[in-house]
This record gives sequence, C-alpha cells and structure tokens, in this order.
Amino acid sequence: MLEPLIPAKAEHIATEDRGLLWVYMRAWSALYGVVTLESTGHCDPRLIATAALFRATVLEWLGPLNLDGERERLVRVLDEELAAGPAPTG
Repeated sequence: MLEPLIPAKAEHIATEDRGLLWVYMRAWSALYGVVTLESTGHCDPRLIATAALFRATVLEWLGPLNLDGERERLVRVLDEELAAGPAPTG
C-alpha cells in the first residue's frame, strides 16, 4: 500500500499511515458489494426494502474504523437517513 495502484490520491498520507488504504479498500468493497447486490436485485427484496443488509454492513464496520465510541450517534444518523429514503433526482 506504499504505492497503491488504485485511483486514490495517497501522496498526502504519511508512509506509516498507508495501512489506512487497506482498511478503506475493505470497507468500500463491503459497502459496494451490498449496494450492487441490492441494485441488481440479487438479494431478498425485503432486505432491499428495509435496508437491513446495508445497515448491518455499515454497523459492522464501526469497530474496524475505530468508531465504536460514536456508535449511538452514528446509528441515529444512519437510521434517520434510511428513513428519509433516497434523495430526489433531477
């Protein structure tokens, strides 16, 4: 990860902190996978309608991202955003 072959700018990240790119790639691939499954209809429609799989995936990443101390606040924000539904387009 010292010289990542991904379309992300890493020059501003100190060499000793480049491991964060690994964490980023793991978290991004997990969320992207869920969104891809949901948007292509490759999972139970009830999971899509309730956003249960997406919510569970986000919450599973709070620990690895060292955000457990913010869990209560982040759960509230996540639940509010999910209840609001998709942003209007156009």
